[in-house]
Amino acid sequence: MSDAAERKRDPRLDVIRLTALFFVCATHFYLHSGYTELTMEGPRMFIMTAAKSFFLICVPMFITLTGYLMCEKKLTARYFKGIIKVLCVYLFSSALYSVYSVVFLGKEFYPGEFVRTVLKYKGTPYGWYIEMYIGLFLLIPFINMALDKLNSKKRGLALLLVLFIVIGLPSLANVFSFESKEVFLRPRLASRYVQILPDWWEGFYPIFYYCLGWYLKKYPFRPKLGIHISLLALSVLADGGFNFYKSYGGPFVSAAWNWNSNPFMMVTTFLFFSLLLRIPVKPAGGKGAAFLKLLSDSVLGAYLVSVIFDERYYAILKDAVPAARDRMVYAPLPVLATFLSSMAVSILMTLIIRALSALFALTGKKIKRETSKKSAEAGEQNDSSH
Repeated sequence: MSDAAERKRDPRLDVIRLTALFFVCATHFYLHSGYTELTMEGPRMFIMTAAKSFFLICVPMFITLTGYLMCEKKLTARYFKGIIKVLCVYLFSSALYSVYSVVFLGKEFYPGEFVRTVLKYKGTPYGWYIEMYIGLFLLIPFINMALDKLNSKKRGLALLLVLFIVIGLPSLANVFSFESKEVFLRPRLASRYVQILPDWWEGFYPIFYYCLGWYLKKYPFRPKLGIHISLLALSVLADGGFNFYKSYGGPFVSAAWNWNSNPFMMVTTFLFFSLLLRIPVKPAGGKGAAFLKLLSDSVLGAYLVSVIFDERYYAILKDAVPAARDRMVYAPLPVLATFLSSMAVSILMTLIIRALSALFALTGKKIKRETSKKSAEAGEQNDSSH
């Protein structure tokens, strides 16, 4: 990386990327710690549920960051080569998870099965993100062409509002039952929900978050800091409160209202992402910029291999603390351990990929030089023969 590129590197985006990864690790605590087995009642579980709602914006943050960074990409052959790096990270992560499965889980290794799982984007259990990202990556130049036509803040807001209504609002509007008054007090009793809005587009949430990143790049959101933080807190509490209400009196209910398309999550992502963009940091230079780039380049791999440490560390936690409710107080330990371990492994993986990439580049240049040399020699021989 050149000195000019290092000076231009925006450390706020590295902070956002690393924060999103930490939120991934925190979200997985709720999946593996036994939280979903606990009864949703009392102040402690409300706080845990609100925190869960906040951490769940991890994937939306990644996609929003993609929109922020790539909203100016054009349709060129060179652009599509960018997916190679992502596929390499996925392939290395899948190979690493396969080795882990053989060594630590005692599974048999079959090359054909490994190829099939990789092609199904199950080489690592978190490979679904790669499957989603490939499609989004291929669409980005065309999405950008459309976004370029929205040359005003008003039109940009209109687009976000329409996407919010079409993709997000159904997951909130279609989750009520009108069977009886008791069902409103204890929604777990509902046997069916009444559909109010069409929900076919819920799965298109990556489009919303990509456009959100584009919008924040073009039109920064900077209200007074106190108001900004208050709005964020209100959004998180509303999301957590609604999830707590829908699950009250029993185990946590995982449904459309607490997944990536829910409107509370859309608002929280918008507020938190724009808040992180307000961090007053100066661009790093020299080794500092190079280190930040290494960390950022390692985040995707860390996300994909974090499943290894999720499985190892939470098995240890469950053995040490048998009661699921008691495990809640230990949340920071496995989350931080998973985050640091995943980053350490991914940094090593990133360095290996960089070394192999450099080697292939040198080999390609060498072959090209030799080919050119032979062509020149052949041309000289033809000239001399005439």
